[in-house]
Amino acid sequence: LSRFLFMGEPTDIENAIISQRQALALIPSGHFSEAKLFTNLGNFLYNRFLHVGRLEDLDESIASHRRAVDLTPDDHPSKSMYLMNLGGALEEQFKRKGDLGNLEDALVSLRRAVELTPNDQPSKATRLDSLGTAFQTLFDNTGVLEDLERAVTLHRQAVDLIPDGHPYKATSFHNLGVSLSRRSRHVGDPGGFDEAAVFLSRAADLTPDSHPNKPGYLN
Repeated sequence: LSRFLFMGEPTDIENAIISQRQALALIPSGHFSEAKLFTNLGNFLYNRFLHVGRLEDLDESIASHRRAVDLTPDDHPSKSMYLMNLGGALEEQFKRKGDLGNLEDALVSLRRAVELTPNDQPSKATRLDSLGTAFQTLFDNTGVLEDLERAVTLHRQAVDLIPDGHPYKATSFHNLGVSLSRRSRHVGDPGGFDEAAVFLSRAADLTPDSHPNKPGYLN
């Protein structure tokens, strides 16, 4: 997969998918590595979907990630990662098909992933941020203020957890600023734009001019 992402050679991802399918066909049901193989297959199919655009790959990716989640007990250290993978694929399916049920299913997976992630784990902050973005997307499609309030709260928690100097800090500032701006616009609170502007400005200041996100942070 790494070589495919770097080089973009289609045969690399095809071979990766074939090898995972072969491995799953060979191992007995209940084998300790079965869930990992399913999530690997799901990731490979998801990446092929992103490059080729075939919805069948996305559907099978989701099915594979569901199998990985279902096979893994909550106390397994990889369970939260498997849930994040499933949630991300379901979000993508919502973007492509517009079925709100996909987004609601994604929220269930992402929220459970956050619940299972200890506060001292480095990935906690980015998972909170991802959950916040999903709630913001839900608000954008339903207009329910409670969903936007949840997004703001989750983005704040992510900002508080991410240490200064972390490469994701600018993104977390930006996401919080965007959610605060949308809330201010929705409730008609001009004062809320001031706080939003602070975080948006911080995001831009922390981002090098050469970074592809810089133009978006300046808007």
